[in-house]
Amino acid sequence: MNNLLSLMGESTNIALANRVREMIADGKPVLQLQTGDPDFATPQPIVQTLIKALHDGNTHYCASSGLAQLKSAVAMKLIEKNKFKQAHSTNVSITHGAVQAIQLSLASIINPGDEVVLIAPFWLAYQSDALLAGAKVKILKTQMSAGFIPDLTELASLLSTKTKAIIINSPNNPTGAMYPVPLLKELAEICRKRDIYIISDEVYEDIIFNTTHTSIQAVAPDYQKIISVFSFSKSYAMTGWRVGYLYSNAEIAKQVNKLLQFQSTCLNPASQLAAVCALQDPQVAKLQTEQVDTYAHRRAKILDKIQGTWLEKSTSISQGTFYIWVNISRFNLSAIEFCELLLEQHKLSLTPGNAFGENYHDFIRFTFSTNLSDIMTALDILIALEI
Repeated sequence: MNNLLSLMGESTNIALANRVREMIADGKPVLQLQTGDPDFATPQPIVQTLIKALHDGNTHYCASSGLAQLKSAVAMKLIEKNKFKQAHSTNVSITHGAVQAIQLSLASIINPGDEVVLIAPFWLAYQSDALLAGAKVKILKTQMSAGFIPDLTELASLLSTKTKAIIINSPNNPTGAMYPVPLLKELAEICRKRDIYIISDEVYEDIIFNTTHTSIQAVAPDYQKIISVFSFSKSYAMTGWRVGYLYSNAEIAKQVNKLLQFQSTCLNPASQLAAVCALQDPQVAKLQTEQVDTYAHRRAKILDKIQGTWLEKSTSISQGTFYIWVNISRFNLSAIEFCELLLEQHKLSLTPGNAFGENYHDFIRFTFSTNLSDIMTALDILIALEI
């Protein structure tokens, strides 16, 4: 067996989701607030574009780095929406979701013994992908008292001559924190001086509340060692379509394309044409706005509901994403124990905090990407646990 696999654990999220599926298969109803999957249908213009593409015969191989139409649409989006100073379609790589984009980014730059810095809490795939690439992982823990914004002085203390990359995620899963522009500028300058790559995971860029998302590439337009990762999954309710993309410099794009050729050949072209529709269709844009408005409404209802309860001071208020991050240390249970209790006694499924780093065993995450009735019922259960 590959010795590197011994460094990895199984995904807590997927293991929990599998357990929930088993309970449902056994006829046990479960309130499912553990998975970050939009409860909206994929907008019909996107679906209809896919159907037409299939009927038109777009069912064969295409370029490994993606269809020219989609790469051009992405490049235009990066300039117009993300405010990149420039974006060349040849530097766009179309991937099987952001999952593959992160893996390819690390695989294209890491040599055994390089160091990768992660800012916790984080999506555990970052750590697994870095370890499989042969890197040593260093972790910067963030605090609830600081809004889970990283302390760049502490970050600098973790850097060494072996540091190859830092991965950032804003809006952040699971905390909902968003990095302010001054911090992004300072971080980019730190990395520029030390010649360190920045991998910026921006998959929640559209799900934001009373604020604006800023891409780090937009505030450091001349720094060539930024790899920006995006996805259609959350923004367009396309989680099952597995369409993502990354933007990098020309040399990284060349290496990523090489990996794509031998790893997955290509993403199916019909889905790529549907993704072009997602970026360009005005009806889709309208529906997307309505979806975010719904998330904002649910978020407001949650904030109203928890006022005056133990949750009020224990909850990290999300600026972006559709997650709520809650400190449960008052119960003297680990996050796994707490989530198992909720699942067994209340048929409520949430995600334990250690799914986002081993230092967060006293936190839980739940999603509001589900119907408001289930969210309110889940909150009633949590509020009733007050001690």
